[in-house]
Amino acid sequence: MKTGVYVNSERTKKSGLAEEFASFLQAKGFDCKTVSAPLSAELGDIGMLFVLGGDGTILHCAEPCARNGVKIVGINFGTLGFLAEFEKDEIESVPRFLREIEEGKTAEIKRRLLKITYKSREFFALNEAAIRRDYSVKDGRMLKADILVNGYEFDVLSGDGALVSTPTGSTAYSLSAGGPIISPQTPALLYTPLCAFSLAARPVVFSDGDKIDIKVTRGGAFLLADGVVCANVEEGDAVSAEISDLYAAFPTRSFTGFYKKVRKKLG
Repeated sequence: MKTGVYVNSERTKKSGLAEEFASFLQAKGFDCKTVSAPLSAELGDIGMLFVLGGDGTILHCAEPCARNGVKIVGINFGTLGFLAEFEKDEIESVPRFLREIEEGKTAEIKRRLLKITYKSREFFALNEAAIRRDYSVKDGRMLKADILVNGYEFDVLSGDGALVSTPTGSTAYSLSAGGPIISPQTPALLYTPLCAFSLAARPVVFSDGDKIDIKVTRGGAFLLADGVVCANVEEGDAVSAEISDLYAAFPTRSFTGFYKKVRKKLG
């Protein structure tokens, strides 16, 4: 299986990191090359992509890898590294892991992506969609929005905004906003209000077959997909979010690794 190595040069200070890692795998007998952005143009003959960086770099790779059927193995050169399979001091273990993958001895986590629809435009995210209040609005009013689930009224939100997250995203922005941790294999969709002006406003876990609509009824907001601003959302506009058919495949040494990460990185 041909492998690739991707490094976000804007985030990684060490120059030549991708080339060093590719040379390391080549010396161990693996077919490996470096790839650069845009990834969608360079993944055609690759079966697995090693992503050297933090969770943000892995998020950047998720959609193009999902569309091209390329597996992702993250090596953490960032901070938390929830999505990474290896830490940077474990690189010597990678060749053995690769051989186990080729022999069919490893497990694989399939992380479903979120599909976000706004004004007939579609965006995809591995973590979450965020509708976040525009703080530049002069009158300083809170954002107000109607929340609908499968077309039915669910709640009225007054606050700073809301998140719709995948289980993978439950340990990201949603966690800092008071949302629950959900195992990445769980078929679920998570709604988390942001600084809501109500004691009744709480995170809610929905089925992965549900669809959440957020219609802004007062104020302006930004739509973000995995932290990247996609659009300005105005009064009367609605954003839809649902679990998509796309998934990013992450080979793993053990399904229990997620629980170890939670204890280690959030303890």
